[in-house]
Amino acid sequence: MTTKLNTLLSCGMLALSTANTVQAQEVVYNHSASAAIGYNSNVYRTHDGTYTDWSDNATPIVNPDVQSGFFIPLKYNLEGIYALNNKTHLQGELNAKGKFYLGSDLTNANETKYKLDFGAVHTLAGKKRRVSTIHANLFIDSVDKTYYDRDTGLEKVAGVTDVADRYSYRGHGAQLLYKNRTDQTFKYGGGLAIGSRDYTDTIANSQMDYDYTILEADIDYQLQKATSLSAGIEREVQDYDERPSRNLAGSLFLSNPVLEYTYLTLSFGVRHRLNDNWLLYGDYQNIERDDSWVNYNGYTAHKFKLRAIHKRDNIRTKLSLSKLTRDYPNALAFDDPVNGVNVNKTYDTLSLSLSREIEQSKHRSLWGKVAYHSTDTNDLRYDYDRFQIFAGYKWKY
Repeated sequence: MTTKLNTLLSCGMLALSTANTVQAQEVVYNHSASAAIGYNSNVYRTHDGTYTDWSDNATPIVNPDVQSGFFIPLKYNLEGIYALNNKTHLQGELNAKGKFYLGSDLTNANETKYKLDFGAVHTLAGKKRRVSTIHANLFIDSVDKTYYDRDTGLEKVAGVTDVADRYSYRGHGAQLLYKNRTDQTFKYGGGLAIGSRDYTDTIANSQMDYDYTILEADIDYQLQKATSLSAGIEREVQDYDERPSRNLAGSLFLSNPVLEYTYLTLSFGVRHRLNDNWLLYGDYQNIERDDSWVNYNGYTAHKFKLRAIHKRDNIRTKLSLSKLTRDYPNALAFDDPVNGVNVNKTYDTLSLSLSREIEQSKHRSLWGKVAYHSTDTNDLRYDYDRFQIFAGYKWKY
């Protein structure tokens, strides 16, 4: 991984030596913050109703406890830019966010994330609306959250071993992007990212650590004055050194080959300005996942998303609808036969949200949001629905 990082950064930073030096300037920065109070009708994403857990050899009857409560979501963003010379700028960005539940019995749903980027952007040619640029940056990120039992909200255990930190990780990587706008109507680009995630080790489970490589390309074409079309392709490979694949029976044995997921995503989008107040978006993604062995957890996914944004004076309203379907040709519900019969897993999600932001001044605004999410699957351990309501305040400087 170190060799890959060095090679990628060397290519990206080569651009720094190609421009003329100018007098040093001050760092230009801006930052924003958001704080809110929220209500979640289903904090632990719990199934609403009694079910039989076929993944357990004893096939117990489970009576889930759906829990609701209030939480505080916080966000902070800081961006800075420094002109190194007349074509090259150093850039840095910090994103941090967290959600913190107010009830003592809901704290296992607390979560914090941050990502720090630092790099440079260099103009290869052109200016204004006809320009090609290259971006190179390093990043580190972190996620801290609890692996909990969805039926109870309690920390997960494997036998007598606490595995609550299983999904917390620290990550790092590097990214190289190329962007080219040939004229006012057409632009294209491509990129390469490599990185790794180091998860908290839990002795009772196979390790979650993996390295990844992402290759991507995209185009954007302004079909008419009010309408733009976009398309993209992305290929990501996730290499798990210490996590075995599942066999076709859904079993995890240490003797199985190590897991390697390959994702191929095709994206298509349309953007249309209906009038001075309305802006409409439509997006579609086709995602193929393969595990490089017997493809037990491989799937084909289709994701549709529609957005409508209305802006008038100081009020911005956004309506969003998304639908995701996954087809698993090999995976079994509960990763085991159901009542002695192999039943292929089905998985669909539906998300709806309505938000409004009212600008009080150049730097401050009030905002609110109502959201609904539903996951419909025949693996009832992961079948749930929930409502969330937010009211908050934003600062931008």
